[in-house]
Amino acid sequence: MMYFFILPMQLSFDFFYDIEFEIFCENQNIDDSLSKFIVWLPEMILIIDTLLKFISGFYENGVMVIEKKHIIEHYLKKGLLFDLLAYLPVLTHSFLIYYVNGTIIKLFQMLMFCKVKRVAIALSTFQEIISSNGKGEYMIGAVRLLLMILFITHLNACAWHAIAYFSDDNQNWLSSANLMTSSWKNRYLMSFFWAISLFGSMGFGKITPQNDNEYEIGICIVLVSTMLFGYSLYNVFHILKAMQSEKKEYK
Repeated sequence: MMYFFILPMQLSFDFFYDIEFEIFCENQNIDDSLSKFIVWLPEMILIIDTLLKFISGFYENGVMVIEKKHIIEHYLKKGLLFDLLAYLPVLTHSFLIYYVNGTIIKLFQMLMFCKVKRVAIALSTFQEIISSNGKGEYMIGAVRLLLMILFITHLNACAWHAIAYFSDDNQNWLSSANLMTSSWKNRYLMSFFWAISLFGSMGFGKITPQNDNEYEIGICIVLVSTMLFGYSLYNVFHILKAMQSEKKEYK
C-alpha cells in the first residue's frame, strides 16, 4: 500500500523516494545507517514475501496443498514471473538509474500496481477476521472507505500536477500560480488541495486550467471525483444503516 502511494508521486513530481528520504534524514542529522535501513526495509519485505511463497500452501479444487514440491512447482509456473515483473523494477532501480533514463524506470515501477488485487484480497480477509469476532467491523469498513478516497484523490493530484509539469506549453496552472520553482512538497500540497476541493465548493483560488490539455484532464478528474463522492455517500449511509439495525437487534 505504501508503494501504491509513493510510485505515482515520484513519477509525477520527478524524484526517487529513497534519494529524497536520505536527503531528509541528512538534513535532520539522522544516522546514515538508520536512514538506509528504513529505505531498504520495504524492499527487504518484498524479497521475504517472494521467498515465503516457496513454502506457503495454496488451494487447488478446494483442497489445501501443503507438499513442498507441489508448492514450488505451482509458484514457479503461476506466480514467480508475475512477482518478478512487479518487484524487480523497484528492487533494482538504485542500480539501473546509472544506465537507464529515470522516467523509464519510474514507469516500469508502476507494474507494482499488478498487486492491487492481492492487497484488496488481504484487506477483505482481515475485515472478515475482525467481523468474525463481532467487534470493529464497521470501523474497518470506514477505514477502507477512507483509504480508497485518499488513494483516488492522491492519484488525481498526481495526474493534475503531471499534466502541467511535463507540458510543453509555458502557460499552465503551475506557472499561473507561480509554483514552477517551488519544492515538490509545496506543489503536491497545492495539487492535493485542488483534488480534494472537488468534493466541496471551497473554490480553487489560483489553481485553474490554463490550456486545452488541462481542461480535458480536469474534466476527467472532476467526473471521477463526482462518482467517488456518490459512492462514498452510499457506503457511509450503508454503514450507518447497518449500525442502527445492529443496535435495534441488540435492544
